[in-house]
Amino acid sequence: MRKWESSAAWLYYSLGVLYYVYHWVILLSLGSIALSLVPHTPRLLSVIAFPLGIVLFVGGVYAWLGRMKKRHEVLNPLLDIIASRDTYVVHDGGQYEFTIEIRVRARQSGIDGYKSKFRWTGRGQFNIEAQPSSVIPMADYRHQGGDVWELARLQFPRPLRRGEEFSFTLKLTFSDENGSSLPYLQKFVDDIYSELTMRVVLPSKPGVVVREIFLAPRSDISIFRETYRQDSNEVSWAIKRPRVGRRYKISWELDSKQAHSVGIGK
Repeated sequence: MRKWESSAAWLYYSLGVLYYVYHWVILLSLGSIALSLVPHTPRLLSVIAFPLGIVLFVGGVYAWLGRMKKRHEVLNPLLDIIASRDTYVVHDGGQYEFTIEIRVRARQSGIDGYKSKFRWTGRGQFNIEAQPSSVIPMADYRHQGGDVWELARLQFPRPLRRGEEFSFTLKLTFSDENGSSLPYLQKFVDDIYSELTMRVVLPSKPGVVVREIFLAPRSDISIFRETYRQDSNEVSWAIKRPRVGRRYKISWELDSKQAHSVGIGK
């Protein structure tokens, strides 16, 4: 059952449309202002069109400035993420795989790499690899807001030209030494995505699955929550234009006969 947590959340998503169509709003506002200034326009129409045009123009510019600000705050500001599929696979024996299949487009020439930030809730060693084999993977740590994140860096075979697209895969394998990993997959959106797919593959069918959206990385109250029964061991969530700064989460409940407890967060 789908549940909007409050009317404010509904209003937030309704206004969020402005974030992506600001250019059309600005054009509409200019047209409305121009209409109000055209000679022989009915006075009532002019009285309505001019203030409406001003309001739309201010709103459109505000949305444009907000989007430009977000662009400079993301992890890969010079790359557009055309499509990304994050797959979390749970194996028996405390073994896990996290794979990112991604296609990017360079916003300017000379872009030679990609960064991905993640944090696993388990304890143990992990291995990083990339495809094609010409892509060089590296890993280090980043401290942010008191948290420690793993940061995967991928070096492209050569710098991309402006507008050039490139597809690659980042794969991480984990070994949970003490079974401390938690049952969820979450994505903190720190890049500009056109499309994001989150996918979880479990050893067996889970019980209840929950999908949630949070306004901020540390927020505990979701603005969207959907709970349902899963008919297979694979859970998938396709998200069009996920909002920068939001956190998308898939969690699940395993029945008492299953001993797996897993989780990765970004």
